[in-house]
Amino acid sequence: MSRYTEKIGRLLPAEKIVGFLKKRTFTDDSGIQLVPLFLDENGSDGELEEEIKSFAKWFSDGEVTKYLLPGTPLLLNTDTQKLETVSVPVWLKNISKRKTAAHWKIMHPQYGFIGHASLNAIDIKDMSCERAITIGEKKYWGEGIGKIVGLMLMKAARESGLKKMTSSPYAENTRSLFNVEAQLGESVGEGVDEEGNKYFLFSKDL
Repeated sequence: MSRYTEKIGRLLPAEKIVGFLKKRTFTDDSGIQLVPLFLDENGSDGELEEEIKSFAKWFSDGEVTKYLLPGTPLLLNTDTQKLETVSVPVWLKNISKRKTAAHWKIMHPQYGFIGHASLNAIDIKDMSCERAITIGEKKYWGEGIGKIVGLMLMKAARESGLKKMTSSPYAENTRSLFNVEAQLGESVGEGVDEEGNKYFLFSKDL
């Protein structure tokens, strides 16, 4: 299974948690906010015009995508059971309808929309979730924003009743690896993706 492949089954309980998270805006003392990416699952592409432009810019930047799954944005082809690269509008439309994930825009009080954060693979069986953070505006890397957002996602997960958080940063993404290790503890394993890139696995009870 891919690191980010959505778990299936047990959707109704997970929908309640996701429904709670999708409506919530979280604000840090620094002024950084996690604002719901989707206010309406049936929203038109026009309503996400600025977001589409930002994601398209980030996903076309090799320095940003080197720390993401190769080929991002990706969707699972249900016929082949393989991940395939799709356009940003198609990707956004698909993830807006997922019943086991919540997505936010990372909004900075001075810089505006600078990235994307999500809780994925929400599983009611063990009340777990997988966190993901992308600071797309790389000129703001190294300012501690990822660390703040990581703590905000932990707060969001706790408030929704989730009990466990996992993450799997790439070994080369040293900033993310440092933050995840500081917040989720020591690695519990490691793996290699289809492109031969090494990543570490983390898991922490909340």
